[in-house]
Parts: sequence; C-alpha cells; structure tokens
Amino acid sequence: MLTSHRFPGILTAVLLSACMLPLTALTAAAGNDSAEDPYILFEDFESGTGQWTGRGNARVAASPKASSGDQGLAVTGRTENWHGAALDLSAMHLVPGTAYSFCVMAMQDAAPSEHFKLTLQYVIGGMEQYDAIAGSDASKGEWVQLANTSYTIPSGAERMVLYLEADSRSNDFYMDQAAIAADGTVIGIAGSALSGDVDGNGKVEIRDIITLQKYLLGMQTELRTEAADLNHDNKLDIFDLALLKHLVLHQQTVPENPQPTEPSDPQPIDTDYMASIKDSFTANVPREAYTRSAGRDYGTLERISYESTIAKKQKQANVLLPPGYDASKQYPVLYVNHGIFGDCNSMTEDNMGIIALAANLAASGEAEPMIIVFTSMYTSENTDQCSGFTAEETAKYDAFREDLTECLIPYINAHYPVKTGRENTAISGFSMGGRETLYIGITKPEYFGYIGAACPAPGVVPAEDTYMKHPGNMEPSAFKVSGAVQPIELFIAGGTNDGVVGTFPQQYHNLLTQNGQEHLWLEVPGGGHDGSTVVPMYYNFLKTVFRG
Repeated sequence: MLTSHRFPGILTAVLLSACMLPLTALTAAAGNDSAEDPYILFEDFESGTGQWTGRGNARVAASPKASSGDQGLAVTGRTENWHGAALDLSAMHLVPGTAYSFCVMAMQDAAPSEHFKLTLQYVIGGMEQYDAIAGSDASKGEWVQLANTSYTIPSGAERMVLYLEADSRSNDFYMDQAAIAADGTVIGIAGSALSGDVDGNGKVEIRDIITLQKYLLGMQTELRTEAADLNHDNKLDIFDLALLKHLVLHQQTVPENPQPTEPSDPQPIDTDYMASIKDSFTANVPREAYTRSAGRDYGTLERISYESTIAKKQKQANVLLPPGYDASKQYPVLYVNHGIFGDCNSMTEDNMGIIALAANLAASGEAEPMIIVFTSMYTSENTDQCSGFTAEETAKYDAFREDLTECLIPYINAHYPVKTGRENTAISGFSMGGRETLYIGITKPEYFGYIGAACPAPGVVPAEDTYMKHPGNMEPSAFKVSGAVQPIELFIAGGTNDGVVGTFPQQYHNLLTQNGQEHLWLEVPGGGHDGSTVVPMYYNFLKTVFRG
C-alpha cells in the first residue's frame, strides 16, 4: 500500500489567528447546512489534555500557549527525539487499509528551527512498526500545521498509537488543534478563507486553478484574494498559481498499489556524448557555485514515506522540488544515495553542496531543473540502522537495488510530475552510496541513463580493506554494462587524499578501462572522503545529466 505524501511546508505552515474549525463549519457558513461532519476527533485542549499522554519521559499539561483559543498542550521533560505527546487510537475504531485525514498544530520556542513529525506506531504480525504521516519545519515561535489529507493506515495494523515528536532530544514544544477526519478533509480556519479555495465553494480543485489563471490573464476580476495568496506575500502572481497547481495535484487520488515501473523498451544510445563532455570536466569548482546566496530560491524539500515490499515496512526519502516548481510541468529525476550509517538527510547537508549546486547551476542555465530524491538505502525488515562492517550488513545496502526499482521509483512516478525513461533518470551517490550507484547502474542500465559515483566504497567486486573482506556482487570480468543498452554517462570521481576508501575509486576506473567500458574518471587533487570530492563530482555531473 502506498500513502500520499504530505503537503509541502509552505502550504501547511499556517499561522493561526482564529479558531480552527472543520471544513463542514465553513461550508455551512456558506449556506450548506446539510453537510455531514467528517470529523472523528477534534481536540482543541480548551478543557485540558484530552486523551493525550506523555510518550517516553515526556509530560503533557495544559498550557496558555495555543495556536488559537485560550489553551494548548505543553510537552516537556523530553530526553529523546521520540519522546512527545501520544494518543491511543484503540477507541477511535479506525479501519486498517482505509485512508483518513490527519493534522495537528505545533510550535517551539527553544531553538532557531525544529523539525516536527506526526507518526503512527502500530503492530503487524507481532512486530512493532512506525510510519511517518506528516512533518514540517518550524522557526522559533512559529505555529505550523502538520497535515496529510489522505494517509492510508497499513492493512492489518493493530494497537495503533498516534504521536507528535521532534528531531531534537530535549526541546520542549507545544501543540494544539489535533484532528482526525474522513479521507480528503482539509482543515479550515475560522474567519479566513480556506487556502486554495479561490472560487469560494468550500473545495480546492481544478476550478480554482482555472479561476486564478483567468484572474492573472485579466479575464476575471473577482476571486477570494486571501485564499489565492498561497505564499502569503500580499500579491497574486504566477508563484501562487504554481503552488495552487501543486496543492491540487497532490489532493488527487493516486493508485494505492501501483505496479513496479517497467522501463520502456530502451534503445542503445551513442556513447559519443561522454567523449564530447570529457574535456569540460574540472576539479576546480567556483565557490559561488556550491554556496547559498541571499534571496535565491533553493527549492522545497519534502519528506515522503513509501511502502517497501522488500523491507516489508514503510521507508522514507527526501524529495527536493526545484526552484520555481510547477506541478503542471514534468521534470527529470536524480536519485542520490548516502554513505554507510547515513540516511535520507545525509546528502542534503550544506557541506555536500548538492542543493546549492542544483539551484545555482539551474539559475545560470548550466544545469537542467530537476527533481532530486535523497534516498535511505539500508533495506532491512528488522532495523533502520546498519550495525557494522559485515557481509550481512552490506548485503542490506545491496538490497536497495530492488527497493529502488520496485518500490521507490514507482512511488515517485505516481506522486510527482517526473519524466520517465532512462534518458530522464539518473542515479548517483557518495561512499557506500557510490558503491550502490555503480552496482545498481551497471546491472540495471534499462532504468538509468546517467550514473555518477563519488568516492565509491569497495564491494561491487571482491575486495578487502581495513574494515572487512568484501565477497563482491560480481566477478571483476563482469564489471561492465552488458548488452546493447549502454549508459549515456558513467562517471566516477575520487580524491587523492581519501583516507577511508583509499584508491578503490581508481581501481573501479581501472577495471572499467580493462573491461572496455566507456566511462569518465575525475581525480580530485587533495580531495578527501567528504565534500572536497563530492562537490567537484556533482558540479560536473549536474551540468551534464539529462543533456545527452
């Protein structure tokens, strides 16, 4: 089963100045008194803590800090990030396999920024599991809404507990306006327009896009300006239209169990492209290319949760939507894999430079605007974290090949406007992520036209390093792309001062050369096992992907 991803933060992070009400209240106010109340739970904490309790060491108590009304809920005494406020759903009679709308307001005043997560804990077959429902970043003192209007409870789930947590271990936080409602219910705000309901009919739909388009073209003069100003900059323009298109797109019903994406019948592509770009590659990257500039849009990062039939549980990934994202357009997609012990957040950090490079190069016209998916590679039924350097553990990274092609790619294709086909799909990664990029890209060339590896770790072929003896996934003679379907670009970068994987990147390069495999090699003088090699690799890779 697949779950719809949450709305992007800019659409859900709403400052409340009035009481939050069910959508039916807004509809009734507009004259529809017969609307059926879709709410299963609506807790505003005006009468106390309701049925919410502390999770872990956390304590909950009524608080004068509220998003609306007189009271909210304070969550204090946390010592781990999973400590928070919890609600036992046993009495709610929610039906597993059914979709519902969830939301809650959250705020903290202890740190410049905090990431909140609304999570479902449940048991299937005696095994405890966790599923991210919604998430949002919050600046200090800012109330944000965590919302997912169509989250499907996993089939067979029992002993369900809903809880609000935060990435920090000890920061206190506050919550308010917690709701569970029928699938598709959007939480309205009393005294203001429903965000996106441009024509005022109580729904956010295609008609609202048409209304706003006509207004921007001068063909219509009347609309609900408060509802249409989705980025809250007190003006109506194409940026609001793009956000509205995204909102409507992700409220649409998507296939609950889309079949694994079968690549179209790929044709051989002339590898002259690699020869044509070889001389343009450089280890010298201008600083302004990988640093953020004030006032520039660097895109929107969204957290998603998808069902992995390989891991037999929900897994997570981060999706970076490009600057100026327009849901009515289609974009090529780049998958980015992290190093060992990492996760989907690791490669989003500024020291890796990928987010800044993608936006800066696209702004200068040197790279294509693209959707970037930051993966969580480790694929295990029992745990989310690698325990060490062993053949058993590294095999769980190798299992990401099937998880990616059978689960994550179908999810992305179903939920985002991506161009499909190998000519529009790239895979890349650093360290262990570089190793998996080579393994997946070489063995699944029908999926990926572009392959880029920075500081790839050993293990695709038999090898031994200071950590372990790697059995390998193929013999050295088989380390090449077999058959007529060849990469448009196959690129490896390694640093001369890499104290972690040493010369293994160059060994991969030498082996590909020995096997007659067309590819590109960049040696970064002084580059280490870090951003000093990652940045040059992605600088060259982002400039050349999707242009072959």
